[in-house]
Amino acid sequence: MAKAKVITALALTTVMLVVMTGLAAADEEELQSCDVNGNPKDVFGPNDRIYVTDKSGVPLAEHAPTGKIWIVENLNWGPDKNGLNLSEYSYHMDAGTTYPDVYVSGVGVNSSGKFNGTHATNGIVDICAVSDLSGKYPDSYDIIYDADGDGYYNCTAANCPDKVDKLTCQGITTVPEFATIAIPAVAILGLFLFYNYRKRKEE
Repeated sequence: MAKAKVITALALTTVMLVVMTGLAAADEEELQSCDVNGNPKDVFGPNDRIYVTDKSGVPLAEHAPTGKIWIVENLNWGPDKNGLNLSEYSYHMDAGTTYPDVYVSGVGVNSSGKFNGTHATNGIVDICAVSDLSGKYPDSYDIIYDADGDGYYNCTAANCPDKVDKLTCQGITTVPEFATIAIPAVAILGLFLFYNYRKRKEE
């Protein structure tokens, strides 16, 4: 009886955490991570490529294609991070291996507020493959548009030309193959159903 209550409580806690995570993901966005067709996408598997486009309602200033788009560590971005060297945040350590900077250059913004230039098609920028990142799953990152391509995050309260996919929570998440996640999830669900069945039988 007591075990069934514990399992039920754990299941409810898990559901609440998932809901809270979903609410956190709704934090302010300046860019939109997406798939090759521009459909919003925040979770990427080992065989995926990572793309980014402009966020509806967030204007990007017209700029010659001399900017860069970086994949960096998941931080709370904003004016207090002004001046950070993006190269220092565009790598991850995994089992003692340092992975190099991940960015694409030659990115600009046209008069319609859409990305153009190298690596951009129809306003969608092809950044990299998930396999170009640390190879650690799950992991989380942010995407930054470095408007002038100087390698630094330029953002003050008065002027913030560099944009982020999510300012104060994780932008994108890489996850293992579905089976790696599904097997433990099914096992937990099975335990829950088993104890639930025993509880009903004892009653």
